Amino acid sequence: MFFHGRYKSVTLSALAALFIAAPAFSAPKIKHQRPATTAADTSFQACKTLIQCVDILERHDVESFDYAVLGGDFDRFGDKGREVLWRLIASGEAGDEKAAILANRALDMLSRSPKILPPAEQRRIVDMWTSKAGAPYQPALLMRLMMTNLSPMVRSTAVKTLGSRNEEIAYFSREILAETLRRKMDFPMPAADFTPLRRAVLSEPSPTLVAITALYPSEKSAPVLTRLLKSGDAPSVIEAYSALYEDDAEAAFKALVATLYGLGPAEAKAALALGGLLAHRHPLRSDGFYMKFASELSGDPEMSAAGRAAGFDALLRRQGQKDVPPLSDTPFARDNYAFALS
Repeated sequence: MFFHGRYKSVTLSALAALFIAAPAFSAPKIKHQRPATTAADTSFQACKTLIQCVDILERHDVESFDYAVLGGDFDRFGDKGREVLWRLIASGEAGDEKAAILANRALDMLSRSPKILPPAEQRRIVDMWTSKAGAPYQPALLMRLMMTNLSPMVRSTAVKTLGSRNEEIAYFSREILAETLRRKMDFPMPAADFTPLRRAVLSEPSPTLVAITALYPSEKSAPVLTRLLKSGDAPSVIEAYSALYEDDAEAAFKALVATLYGLGPAEAKAALALGGLLAHRHPLRSDGFYMKFASELSGDPEMSAAGRAAGFDALLRRQGQKDVPPLSDTPFARDNYAFALS
């Protein structure tokens, strides 16, 4: 046996439960090959048996051993390897500091598996994420495990924890949702997720949350996206307008104009974000439409002062480029510049 220190009882009980008792949950069977306790291919392996693998895990953290190699070794044992890791993970709930350390190492191993876990195990991950992250499980490791098992259930869970009081969980929820977009997982959004998503995107906008909001039908998403045009967060404003424009270009432009007219004298941040939107849209049209519009805005006496400043800011960002009108030296222009600097 290769067990050392205070981990001995944890690792022995995990392995004993695996090989003597029935598993805690039903894992799918491998059709063509029964999982062995010794890996079939021993080339480039750190351990040839599960006992050896667990022994390495108990003695080495990620800084002192190549966990990519060790994770591959656990993965070669298939269902048996996962069952051992799950039992080590569960042992972390006992309250013992050493067991918690080993449980998080086992979480690290499980997150390195290249295979999507079965639904029953995904539900176990979701339960840990919503109720046990941080005590004793490290949120960053759980996030990685969620990311390697992206599914409608995992995405829905991340939406529901956007408003978590645990700042790490709230932050990592956004990271999980960003990963679903990177992988183009645009499956339909559940109706029940709209309220927590709406609350999160309006309170703390981000392009990720805007893009997730845009997955809902326009009758639900358009009012939220329109409100975001006034958020003052330029990347989110750009994403919101793009989503509105893709759905209905005419309605999107009308919403933009209404937003500019409705800006108040204290909304300089919103004005500059809208100026950034107009500057961003300029290269997307060959006729210089957005810069011509910005020029008209900056001198429109009927427009709000903040709206004129948005047009001025857009022109300022694109000066010297093709189809961009020059900045004029007028009282309005001087007022716009002063507003932008305020």
